[in-house]
Amino acid sequence: MSNCSRELCSFLRKRGGIAVEISPYIAYNDELTKSLLELGYKELGEYVQPKWVSVLDLTSFTNEEELLLSFRQSHRRSIRKALKTYGVFLKELSLAELPIFYELVKKSSVKHGFSLQPLTYYEEMFRSFGENIKFIVSYYDDIPLAGAMFVLYGDEIVYLYGGSDPKNGKYCGSFAIHWHMLKFALENNYKYYNFYGVKPFPGDGVYEFKLGFRAGTREMMGTFILPIGLKGKLYKSRLKYKKYGNVF
Repeated sequence: MSNCSRELCSFLRKRGGIAVEISPYIAYNDELTKSLLELGYKELGEYVQPKWVSVLDLTSFTNEEELLLSFRQSHRRSIRKALKTYGVFLKELSLAELPIFYELVKKSSVKHGFSLQPLTYYEEMFRSFGENIKFIVSYYDDIPLAGAMFVLYGDEIVYLYGGSDPKNGKYCGSFAIHWHMLKFALENNYKYYNFYGVKPFPGDGVYEFKLGFRAGTREMMGTFILPIGLKGKLYKSRLKYKKYGNVF
């Protein structure tokens, strides 16, 4: 462990800290990984932040027709089905309407078994990001179909959370939402549309859904932990058993 790491650990130990966790939001870099390991950090791979993200580069498209034609044929068909066959419409939610989005995410969490943030989390995100966050919900005959939360960050739009009602999948509500936001990104000169985390394995449903929009896959740095003392080591050892990550 370097002097820098020792000083950091000493500073945090005096204040009751047991570990430092970092998730650099940059593409995977061998040299940086090596440097962090030399400083005493342990690599968690995918932990809280995704190790792999799905990103569509918009810089080569000049209009929405070009963008639409670039999608997988089945995705184009689903978008047309939602908008033309079923007349699905979209609404951007206000703070008071966030329970609608929350209920959709809750239904997806039950189906797919992922952990659910409380409603207060989304409300705080709404207040904190202001005009740089959007909660979009798709509807069929006033029935909520799917919802998604987007953050406008620098030169990209990031899709962070989403959910849908499994009973209404035939209306293709999620396709309508992403097409709406992709057009918004193109019209407002965003360079990238970040679908965020994926498991890049053929056959994985989420991965295939995002791949159908022709998004590329990027390997990110992932999460690293610097344990402090015995409690930190015990804390790190417990992370081995988390289903979303491994300690290397």
